[in-house]
Amino acid sequence: MARRRTIQPETFEDWVREFATRNKLDAARAAASLNDPALAAAVEAEFQEGVARGIARTPTALVNGVPFIETFTVEEISQGIDQALKEHGIQ
Repeated sequence: MARRRTIQPETFEDWVREFATRNKLDAARAAASLNDPALAAAVEAEFQEGVARGIARTPTALVNGVPFIETFTVEEISQGIDQALKEHGIQ
């Protein structure tokens, strides 16, 4: 993610190809997925679900309905998970 500020819409496909190649994936297939209507619909559905839940920023994690937004520590989210487990009698 060190390059995320340098990735622009006009260079995104190249970045996806480079990422795929670095990770031993099929670069052509990865780039083609950017224009796949079914994948676009799935991403849009996930986005709309997040909007409906009040998520406005990433990363956001929900633990038992409690949002952890953008900057949270491992300890904070661990405490939230532990609390949710206790509330549900799992721990």
